[in-house]
Amino acid sequence: MMLENKLFELQSLLQKRNNTSSAFFKKLLEDLKNGWDKDVVDSILKSYAIVQYGDYNHQEEKLFDEIWEIANTLKK
Repeated sequence: MMLENKLFELQSLLQKRNNTSSAFFKKLLEDLKNGWDKDVVDSILKSYAIVQYGDYNHQEEKLFDEIWEIANTLKK
């Protein structure tokens, strides 16, 4: 699943930098594995401010934008 791969990639990048928001993405990955796809999509679409307040670098911001776009497409 494209969304799962992108979430894993972002979570890994954040974890390497000891960014605490990596826990948010780790939970989303766990929720996906438990079949809570709709909840994950809703959480992603509501969490755009995490990039602004989460001290993300350019690569992480770009990756989150891709994740948000995937979630937005899935929501439709």
